[in-house]
Amino acid sequence: MLDRSLAPRALPHPKLPEGTLRSLTAIGADRYLAQTVAINGVRGAVIELTLPERTTVVNANWTPAFAIDFEPSSQLATWYAGRPPEIDHYDPDHHTLTATVTVPDARRDDVQFRLVDPALAGGTTVVRLEAKTETTIEWYADPTVKAKPTARYSLRGGIRGVDRAARVYAYQANSPKIAVIDHGKLVGELPFDAPDDLAPDRKAERLAALDLRSVALYDLAGKQLWKTAIAHGRRVLWLDDNSLAVMTSDGVARIDARDGHVEARRCGARLELASAPHVSAPAVATSCAPDAPAP
Repeated sequence: MLDRSLAPRALPHPKLPEGTLRSLTAIGADRYLAQTVAINGVRGAVIELTLPERTTVVNANWTPAFAIDFEPSSQLATWYAGRPPEIDHYDPDHHTLTATVTVPDARRDDVQFRLVDPALAGGTTVVRLEAKTETTIEWYADPTVKAKPTARYSLRGGIRGVDRAARVYAYQANSPKIAVIDHGKLVGELPFDAPDDLAPDRKAERLAALDLRSVALYDLAGKQLWKTAIAHGRRVLWLDDNSLAVMTSDGVARIDARDGHVEARRCGARLELASAPHVSAPAVATSCAPDAPAP
């Protein structure tokens, strides 16, 4: 765990089931839903981790996924990549997961779910994505996805992100721009090329876009609010305090979303192996270098 300055946060080591921690997502103050993976990489467990040191096993016989998405407004969790996608309702009082939607294993690589906030999305709770020859997007008010979708849209292209208001951001085969699709309607196109990673904020008001040279913040009309040079960016994430974390090939940087300045940096493979780039690193800007104007 890292603090705001990206320095290690001293914590007791919580007891984990056998194996290693694969992924976790915040479900409350100092509370996380996490997956562990056994040494053989096949089975694992779902746990609730409450800092500093309490661990509660939620499911002890689990096929691990690579990603977790949790929506606090509905207490729904979804899992994808590595296991058949599903949606579960999490009961934090009894520490139980109850499956509400499952997908046959044969379609595990075709279907994904995105969880949204019904208060922001006009009652929609789930966006279902299915990739075949075309990508089909469906919007559901019913969290069990048993009722008919309230809207549907198909495109030739791929999904770059879904915000909590259920707007879908996608690239289309005939355009380098990002299309904005809202409940079955193409409502706009952002005036910049498809980034390597796109992260809507929690209020569905702004978009962080990352490429290999920089991270930028846009409003929903596509107006650039700021741009900051960050080399070798891999992923951009919104943090609970509305700052941004940019994961890079050589570390992590914390960005102030108000003006784009770098608040803190931490370098080294897996963040713990070095305090500066290795001497053999190529002579290019890195996430650990001083601030530089964005290209």
